[in-house]
Amino acid sequence: MAILSSVLILYKDEKDRIQLLNEAYRILKPDGILVLNLWNDTFMIRNSIRVSRFIGKLKKDDLPKDFMGVHFLGKDVSHMVKYTGFEIEERIKTGQLMGLLESLQYITRRKYHRNFGNEQISGLRSPQNIKKDLFSTVSMEKYKFLKGFYWFLFKINKDMFSWMNMYILRKK
Repeated sequence: MAILSSVLILYKDEKDRIQLLNEAYRILKPDGILVLNLWNDTFMIRNSIRVSRFIGKLKKDDLPKDFMGVHFLGKDVSHMVKYTGFEIEERIKTGQLMGLLESLQYITRRKYHRNFGNEQISGLRSPQNIKKDLFSTVSMEKYKFLKGFYWFLFKINKDMFSWMNMYILRKK
C-alpha cells in the first residue's frame, strides 16, 4: 500500500506535521510507502524572499505575511521522520525551473502583486523556448540583468533552485 501526499504538510507547527505523519504510519501496512512532495528550502528561493521583503519594507508596501509557504530543509524532514517510525529511502530534487520562476517572481516582487483569477492564459502564444517562456512571466525590462544572472546561476547549479523535494518514506 502507498500514500501520496503532494504539498500536504504545510502546517506551521511541527507537532501538527508529526501528527499527520503518525496517522499515515498508522494506516499503512508494514513495509508500506509514503511519498511526500514538499516545498524545498533552497538558498536562492529563501534569499529571494528575504530581499523582496526587505525592499517591500523600504518602500512601505503592504506585503502578506506568507503564501502558506512552509519550505523544508532536508534536516527538517529528517527530524520529523525520526519521530514517526518511517525511514527515508530516497530524496529526489524536482521543479528546478519552477524554483527559478518562483525566485524571480519573489525578487522582482511580482509574487506579491498578482491579480488572482484575472491572468489571461488562453490564447497566449509561447515560443516553446524555456528561457524565453520563463522570462516572459517576469517581463519587466528593468530586471533584465537580474533575470540573466539568475539564469546563469541556474545553468551552473540547477539544484540551487530545486523548488520541490520528493521523499520516499517506508514504514519500518
